[in-house]
Amino acid sequence: MDIPSEDRYIFKLVLTGNEKVGKTTLRKRFMGVGFAKDYKKTIGVDLSYMKFKRDNEEHDLVIWDIAGDASFKKNRAMYYKGTNGVMLVIDVTSNGDLDTFVKPWVDDYIQQEIANTMQLAIIFNKIDLKDARQIFTAEKKAIIDYIRERLPRDESFEIGSFETSALTGEGVRDAFEWLIEKMVQNHDA
Repeated sequence: MDIPSEDRYIFKLVLTGNEKVGKTTLRKRFMGVGFAKDYKKTIGVDLSYMKFKRDNEEHDLVIWDIAGDASFKKNRAMYYKGTNGVMLVIDVTSNGDLDTFVKPWVDDYIQQEIANTMQLAIIFNKIDLKDARQIFTAEKKAIIDYIRERLPRDESFEIGSFETSALTGEGVRDAFEWLIEKMVQNHDA
């Protein structure tokens, strides 16, 4: 693995969401590893590193895939420090209950003081499971509205919303590319 040079900025993207929503598989799909059918619980955090180019400049990105299990909540503070972008991953086959799948994470962003500076994308994952789907347009809107109301940001703050399938790869690259672009723009501003 190449170590980033000291003169380049290292962007930090954090994957959040409850356990078994597909955070690790989305990250691996984006990194070109593909899909793994076997579920392996993330213990604490799992990191990935990559280089990317924007406007003929090379940048570094570290993706922090943090455990979604509530038992790891107390350890999350150290993982959020220095975050540029966050993906909140939600499984569309879940009931989309705000108190279970959204509120704990939004509370984390506020408590860890990243809500004012982070770029945010909401990822509605597992769209390939059409027959089991429970989150549709109205539920997605309710989730995004809830987040927008809770975050201490003005109306111009753009929240990305993407439907993805880690199994097929649909929407995965678009979601990551959008968030990375927003992180670079925010850093350059």
